[in-house]
Amino acid sequence: MKSWILWCLTLSSIALTNVGGCNLYSDMSDKTSDAAIVEDINKLIDKSLWNDAVLKWQTLSATAQAVRSNKVLLATAYAGRGGLDILNLVDKLVTNPVSVPAPVTFFRQLIAIFKGSQIGNFGDQINAENILLSISATASGRTTDENVFMLFVEFAKLGTLLAATGDLDGDGLVDATYDNCALPSAQGAHVVTAVGNITDILAQIGTSLVGGALNGLNAACANLGGACAITQVADVTALMNQVGRTLIGESNLGIGLKAPLNDPFCQITTSPIDPVAAGAICPSGSGVASTICP
Repeated sequence: MKSWILWCLTLSSIALTNVGGCNLYSDMSDKTSDAAIVEDINKLIDKSLWNDAVLKWQTLSATAQAVRSNKVLLATAYAGRGGLDILNLVDKLVTNPVSVPAPVTFFRQLIAIFKGSQIGNFGDQINAENILLSISATASGRTTDENVFMLFVEFAKLGTLLAATGDLDGDGLVDATYDNCALPSAQGAHVVTAVGNITDILAQIGTSLVGGALNGLNAACANLGGACAITQVADVTALMNQVGRTLIGESNLGIGLKAPLNDPFCQITTSPIDPVAAGAICPSGSGVASTICP
């Protein structure tokens, strides 16, 4: 518990990190200076005025926008606007896990935590992720603070996507009619990169932050055909995309939603099925015989 509090305090300090060293406040009398604008952005973030913070950031000079800590500042604003509340996420995912129907899986926890999210929230998390990827495409090129922040952004990216597409009534449970195989390929690619970035980050900083919350994900990587090594959507193959969309609804690996429409036939670990068996085709008993999303 204490280690989580320390991490959250550390993350909170990211948005308050100064730029320019000891000279940050030397030109505060100039309200249009980059230093003064950064101070204003921090104040807006402190008040959870996320959109105002994004707009204010855009008034920075090109030079200031390229500063690493200012990139993190913008990512913080986008993530907040998209619904990422790190303290709440830590509490409901690890400290006091949110109650979900059995089986309790990572994706079922996320869809409950981010219930009510809209697809625009997912877009904001993508923006935050892309900004952090612009600092480094792999965890080895980012600081520990940046990696911890990005870890939560990836959780939020997955959670907002699952809630916006699979929980239309906002009750925190996957809808009975949810067909994860119907997700657009662009969204499927982001499922793959979320998994890839999470595993990449945990390999760099260790798993103590998340405890047993991701046991299913770690075990699933052995079945994902190299997808756990992918951190950018441009590198996601068509097969990885199929695997990623299947992973959302599956139940065998202890991570997915066990989506009623596709369960139990749409499983990454299911052996090849009999194409003439009634209903035993992924998805939803129709299409080409397969155990993964088409």
